[in-house]
Amino acid sequence: MMTLAAFLSLLATLLSTINLVIWITYIVVVSIIVKYVYTDKYPTKARPITSAVIGTVIGSLFNYGLGLGGSMFAASGVVMAVIGTIIFIRFYEARHVG
Repeated sequence: MMTLAAFLSLLATLLSTINLVIWITYIVVVSIIVKYVYTDKYPTKARPITSAVIGTVIGSLFNYGLGLGGSMFAASGVVMAVIGTIIFIRFYEARHVG
């Protein structure tokens, strides 16, 4: 029979795995949106997923700083993630590409 501590540990592991899957799905969606919105080509060394991760963090900081909402699934969260990703790509291009 499973103890309560073992059950709670298993439940915490399952929830963290689900959160990880949701986060990865969110990053992929943001990178796809940026690919269609940002018509310039990605820099040769910047990868879309890496750019989306860093851009989402930048966008989340903007979202939090402006007080637009706390959820990444809110419209402002997605828009700010896309904007943050484009800002990161522009910064990357200015620093590393020709």
